[in-house]
Amino acid sequence: MTTEKKEFLTYPVYKRASVNWIKSLPDHWEVRKAQYLFSRMQRQVQEEDEVITAFRDGRVTLRRFRREEGYTFAIKEIGYQGVRKGDLVISAMDAFAGAIGVSESDGKCSPVYSVCKAAPNVVPHFYGYMLQNMARTGFITSLSKGIRERSTDFRFAEFKVLELPVPPLAEQRAIVTFLDHETAHLDGLIERKNRLLDLLEEQRRAVISQAVTRGLNPDAPLKDSGVPWLGQVPIEWEVRELRHLINPQTSITYGIVQAGPDIVDGIPYIRTSDMSGRFLPRDGYQRTSLEIDSAYLRSKVKSGDVVVAIRASVGKSLIVPEYLDGANLTQGTAKISPSCDISGKFIVYALSATPSKQRFSAIAKGATFKEITLDMLRRFVIPVPSLSEQDNIVSYLDFETAKLDVLREKVEQSIAHLREYRAALITAAVTGQIDVREEATQA
Repeated sequence: MTTEKKEFLTYPVYKRASVNWIKSLPDHWEVRKAQYLFSRMQRQVQEEDEVITAFRDGRVTLRRFRREEGYTFAIKEIGYQGVRKGDLVISAMDAFAGAIGVSESDGKCSPVYSVCKAAPNVVPHFYGYMLQNMARTGFITSLSKGIRERSTDFRFAEFKVLELPVPPLAEQRAIVTFLDHETAHLDGLIERKNRLLDLLEEQRRAVISQAVTRGLNPDAPLKDSGVPWLGQVPIEWEVRELRHLINPQTSITYGIVQAGPDIVDGIPYIRTSDMSGRFLPRDGYQRTSLEIDSAYLRSKVKSGDVVVAIRASVGKSLIVPEYLDGANLTQGTAKISPSCDISGKFIVYALSATPSKQRFSAIAKGATFKEITLDMLRRFVIPVPSLSEQDNIVSYLDFETAKLDVLREKVEQSIAHLREYRAALITAAVTGQIDVREEATQA
């Protein structure tokens, strides 16, 4: 990527910064408290105003332009305030995560936001970039007075006393022009790479679906599975419910309801949030005491078991590795101990195939989050070839998906580098570590 290799000019003279989060500033830049740069506005709401939201990526816009899922609409909009295009909007509770930016639209917002109007010598977008940078680097978190985990209470009272760099007005505009151009370019690259990730995931799922529903022989005769959502399967395969594919001494069961206190050297328990990757991680688990764990032997897992999410990421399944032998589960997960007729890894592949994913989506219920019952999971059907054919399919899929996963990892690394470069570029520009005035004329 040529942008990463580009060298920028620096200012001829720097001075030691009086701002505690910056080492030096261009000699002609000033430093002023935010209260002299912005005024807090508390406008009346107009009848036509729609709800505006500050999103964590720094975009502040009408909520309907982005998404409405996960938000609660107030029956009575008590304390709502008017927002005008160009206002700097700061979320008191989510500023630490980047929910700060310049509004793209007129509208209204809840009193949890600070709505700020820029002074005549201030370009609000310049400080939108700057505050985003301060959030990303953890500076705003360090100012937190909040008690909610991973959040802050960053209100106008905290904002107005911040000492901020103040370049001349023309330079503020130049820096914004430069950053708008460069970040749009980088965001375009990131978006294209994210689409590539989507394509790789589609290809991965297609490879798995073909193998676990049709087998490896493209000429194998097929039969109707008797299951409408599954379709045809090879003529020699069976279609069986999961409850008939478990170790006779076990049952498909969910985890513990209350895990108890987090004990440093206690028993780890697996949550749906631990199942986001391709494999269960080695560490990062919450842990429960031996006494509590011993009361929930039914939900203890052993190496080779299959853990299935029955809540949130419904149907997501992973093999229990040796390093989690003896761990436990929470109520959002269930375990399957495979019988001698089925490979645990084949179950995982079968449950991740497109027909299974679509079926889980169709049967899952819930408003806040989707979930299925244990009985639904027990009666869930998968196609079952002979054990030897299962082993062949698993070996084939391990090889093919590993190749795709290597490609995926390279793309993810590229995205991470682009994001790091984007963040570093913003930091350098808004703190004057690079002089982009000439660059801005070419943007």
